[in-house]
Amino acid sequence: MNDALDVTIKKAARRLLWFLNMLLLFAVIDRGNIGYAALTMNESLGLTVEMVGYGGGLFLLGYLLFDIPSNLLLARFGARTWLTRIALTWGLATALLAFVGGPRGFYVLRFSVGVAEAGCLPGIVYLLAQWFPQSHRGRYTSAIMLAIPLANALAPLLAAGVMKLDGSFGLDGWRWLFLVEGAITCCVGMLVWLYLTDKPADAAWLQPSEREILTAAIAREVSQHIVHRSSVKRALTSPGVLALALAYAGINIQMNFSSLWFPQIFRAYRTDDAIIAVLTALPFVCGTISMLFWSRRSDLTGKGYLYVLAATSIATAAWTTAAVTHSIVMIDIAFAAATSGVFVSLAIFWTFPPRLLTGLGAAAALGLISAIGQLGSAIATPFVGRFADAAGWSTALMFVAGVSLITPVSLLLFRRQLAPSVVNVIRGTCPGHLAVAAADDWLRSNCAQESLPPRALEGKCS
Repeated sequence: MNDALDVTIKKAARRLLWFLNMLLLFAVIDRGNIGYAALTMNESLGLTVEMVGYGGGLFLLGYLLFDIPSNLLLARFGARTWLTRIALTWGLATALLAFVGGPRGFYVLRFSVGVAEAGCLPGIVYLLAQWFPQSHRGRYTSAIMLAIPLANALAPLLAAGVMKLDGSFGLDGWRWLFLVEGAITCCVGMLVWLYLTDKPADAAWLQPSEREILTAAIAREVSQHIVHRSSVKRALTSPGVLALALAYAGINIQMNFSSLWFPQIFRAYRTDDAIIAVLTALPFVCGTISMLFWSRRSDLTGKGYLYVLAATSIATAAWTTAAVTHSIVMIDIAFAAATSGVFVSLAIFWTFPPRLLTGLGAAAALGLISAIGQLGSAIATPFVGRFADAAGWSTALMFVAGVSLITPVSLLLFRRQLAPSVVNVIRGTCPGHLAVAAADDWLRSNCAQESLPPRALEGKCS
């Protein structure tokens, strides 16, 4: 039975992972294209760096306001239907940015892109929880998260190529960038409808026996209280969910800073556009490689909590280094270290929430975590632009270094309160919604101290 289950899981992974990776890839590219477009758009529309920051904040505000409702609707209508809607509407809103004529239109459409894209990433995480048992979910979540640094590495190179259309049919290069990337995303949205399946029981491409095996494995996991089917209210007030939401806010602020502001920082050194594209891409290439290696190590060692703490500490040190150096080479090296820390943290982090809840409560919890992350970025992004305009990029980088401490501080403050409940979940003496997967390394060591038989830990401490 286990061999048949493993074969079925691998078949499902081959079918789904590459496509979900592509969907997230285009979401990140469309989100971050504003940073490269701003190199020429600012002059065309009369925008300052601070105004671009407000536009970034409005995108995140739209994402924040509609994140939880979007995930509740996803749980109701199914991932296939709702992710199709998300991709089509955010692609259309991105394409319409090609036709803005001033700051007001820019603000409205950046807000609209955030509203349209709300729920994409947590929706993908929710879909994975419908398809794969916890024992496999960590590595598959990390595989999909690779799209984020990869997209940020590809985005400036793609933008540099598309913006060479400058002047074609009377359109500026930055307008072509929004138009082309928005049109591609709309095509991806149509593919979502044709390709995705909500759950194993609906998959015509699986054999009947394979559908039964995979459905039974996930149902068995729920019945054993590895996760807890909870109400929306209970999910939104869970201390574990709130702790993870704060931790994610710190990660998300850094991630949005890197995708939005790197080109602007390199522009301050009066570097040409082609060099800016390469300098911007290199940190994200390093982030991709680091994410691959350390997320795999996290799965093998079970020390995800420690890895997140270490990675966020490295990021803080790297942002500080970038703030105090004046060499463009050293800044790019510091950005590579910071980006690696951020994306390692991101990959491991998103393996935590699905262990807390399932069902409608899980959709609400994922939405809350994502929404608070977007709230943090919506608040921080305009401040970055203001600091850069008023005092220079060194001050803005020191601000990001300080904000990056939110993640380790949140996890450390909540660890003592929440980690003991994880052992109780393994014993079956408390509801699963109290478990915090951020203590997974603590869990493993304490499971051993509880003298549980090795087979009792299978699927529970992994």
